[in-house]
Amino acid sequence: MISDLAGDFDGDSDVDGLDFLFWQQGSIPDPYGVADLYDWESNFGTPAPTFAEPVTIPEPSPGLLWLAGTLGILFRDRAKRL
Repeated sequence: MISDLAGDFDGDSDVDGLDFLFWQQGSIPDPYGVADLYDWESNFGTPAPTFAEPVTIPEPSPGLLWLAGTLGILFRDRAKRL
């Protein structure tokens, strides 16, 4: 399987040593092609572009953490008394 990234002969969305091994073994559609070797050399170390939006996870406010901790201690103490 060949991806859209030139030089990615194993289809794992990056160009690395394993792709060179595929080229050396002739496991690609154009075995031992000089153009394929050039594609691998040009893109070595390049990951495939990703189009995912970065996700930000908000942190809880210190007041909320204090409240949760205080309630936890109060309920723990109450449960010990019962």
